[in-house]
Amino acid sequence: MAEPPCENSNNNRPSKSSPALDARREPDRVKGA
Repeated sequence: MAEPPCENSNNNRPSKSSPALDARREPDRVKGA
């Protein structure tokens, strides 16, 4: 599967543009990364 744009990616995986926002949405992803 191709990587979706960061705007859509932030729902499934941490976005490269806003790591802080993703940390709030998916702390598990950030900690596991």
